[in-house]
Amino acid sequence: MEDVHSLKDLAPRHIVAQTIFSYIQRGEKVFLDISMIKDFKNRFPTVTSLCEKSGLDLQLGKIPVAPGNHFLMGGIEVDESGQTSVPSLYAVGEVACTGVHGANRLASNSLLEGLVFGNTLGRFLAKLPARSIPEEKDQSKSSSQISFLPDFTTLQEKLMKEAGIVRNEAGLTRLKDYLETFNIEKLLQMEVTALSKQEITKINAIIVAWLIAESALTRTESRGGHFRSDYPSEDDTQWLENSVILACTDVKNRQGRRLYEYIEA
Repeated sequence: MEDVHSLKDLAPRHIVAQTIFSYIQRGEKVFLDISMIKDFKNRFPTVTSLCEKSGLDLQLGKIPVAPGNHFLMGGIEVDESGQTSVPSLYAVGEVACTGVHGANRLASNSLLEGLVFGNTLGRFLAKLPARSIPEEKDQSKSSSQISFLPDFTTLQEKLMKEAGIVRNEAGLTRLKDYLETFNIEKLLQMEVTALSKQEITKINAIIVAWLIAESALTRTESRGGHFRSDYPSEDDTQWLENSVILACTDVKNRQGRRLYEYIEA
């Protein structure tokens, strides 16, 4: 990290990820040096097992590494009590957009986030009047086999390639165009009780991937974990303290064309 970090120390995680990614893109391999760790196999049995299953010789003191998708930094808009815009639906923890992480996920913040906001939401729910819980609809155990849904591997590869460590307008547009072939608006309105759990998961994955692509396209700057090679710098004039918030009503308007709007957080 000496060429990107003046202190010659571990840089923020998005810088580390981007740096590793840039080396891999050039065809070079990146390794984690474990040569100074005594009794590595006993101290890290899980890592050791994975390495041995992959045929890696730990005696060499190096483990190949690559950046991967990390924990979510919050996406569902909530109020101070954890309420979403959907009645009786609440969100807490890493899935909720509370501002705790900012633009770059901080280590161990998810634990504090769960404790603080979990406690807040629990107290809020305890004060609500008792109500009857609607009867749960029977979930189909058979697969409907909807033919137009993609396989997970294809969706994961496209999302990582076009909206992963490094993003740009061309790649995000390709991803968005691909996802819109599945008709996002139709998926949002689809009755899912007759579908298999795998099909429901695929539908949710397509919708979330589209939200990521559309939001990343709209945010024309780089900030924390969101890095665009075509907009490599932060833009405080337009984006400081601003967020992109999408609702169901935005899907129809935004499919097939670019619509930029800045919504103040």
